[in-house]
Amino acid sequence: MTGIAGVNGDLQTQFNLDKNTFSSIASICGVDADHKLITLKSENKTISAKGKSFDMNILEDDSIENSEISFYKSHFGFVDKEDSNVKIADEKVVFSSAESDTITVIGKTDDE
Repeated sequence: MTGIAGVNGDLQTQFNLDKNTFSSIASICGVDADHKLITLKSENKTISAKGKSFDMNILEDDSIENSEISFYKSHFGFVDKEDSNVKIADEKVVFSSAESDTITVIGKTDDE
């Protein structure tokens, strides 16, 4: 875990994401099909998934630190829709499945 999936020094926040919420996020991404990015943002103890025309609260937790990362929705489609631990770091988001040995890393994008 110290290689490409490691987030030791640059970890901003982490949280657990269940597969039902995962599926909801994937479904709502189709709302603005012309917009290519999704943003995971944690602010005021709330994690949200944001696109051009949606802002979906997905989790509230007192231990969540403020963070934000944008990445391509098409890359989110490669993540197995399983119960997962999500780690947001400076330049990437890491999805570690709780159901299998799968770890998926998606890099940050600065495109608008």
